Amino acid sequence: MYADVSVYSSVRILKLINCVTCFWSKRLLKKPRSIKFFDSTRLTYSVYIDILKVYEAFTCVFKMSIFLQVTDYFIRTLIYIQIYIEIDNIHINDPIIKDVVLSFEVFFFAWNIKNLLNIVSFVKECETMYQTILDIDNFCTTRLSQELPMEESKLYNNIKRLNQTQFKKMSVYGVFVMDAGLPVGLVQLLTTYVIVILQFALT
Repeated sequence: MYADVSVYSSVRILKLINCVTCFWSKRLLKKPRSIKFFDSTRLTYSVYIDILKVYEAFTCVFKMSIFLQVTDYFIRTLIYIQIYIEIDNIHINDPIIKDVVLSFEVFFFAWNIKNLLNIVSFVKECETMYQTILDIDNFCTTRLSQELPMEESKLYNNIKRLNQTQFKKMSVYGVFVMDAGLPVGLVQLLTTYVIVILQFALT
C-alpha cells in the first residue's frame, strides 16, 4: 500500500514538473526578439537549472518506491501463477469454495493489473519529460546554426551543455531505467519465467 500511494504521488509530482518544463520550453521556442523572455538570459538559464535540480531531487526521492512497485509486480505475478497452478491441481467439489477461490483469483489478477498500470503511467510521465528535454536540445541546436547575438548564442550553448552533463533518464539503482522499454522488457521477462514454471508444472 505504501508503494501504491508513493507511486500515485510521484506521478502527480512528475506531471507538475512536466507542466513547468513545457511552459518554459514553449517560451523558449518563441522567436526571442518577439518576447521579453530573453531580455535576461541569466534568468532564463537559472530557471532551467532549477527545473533540472527539482527533477534530480525527484528521482532521488522516489526511486525506492518505484523499485518496490516494479519488483512487487514481478514477484507477485510469479507467486500468483504458482498459486493458480497449485489450486488447479486440487479438485474442489464444493461450489462455495469454488466461488471463494474464483473471487480470490479475480482479485489477485485485478491487483496485478493495477500495479502494471501504475508502472505504465509513471513511465508515460517520464517519457514526456525526456521528449520535452530532447525538443529543447534540438531547438538549441537549430538556433545555434544561425546568426545570433552573443548572449543568445551563449544561452543555447549553456542549455545544451547542461542537458549533456546534468540530465539523464531516471535510473533505479542501476537495475533498470524508467523509459518506454521497461514495461515491454518486464512482460518479456515474466513470460520467460512463466514458461519455465509451466514446464516444471507439467513434468
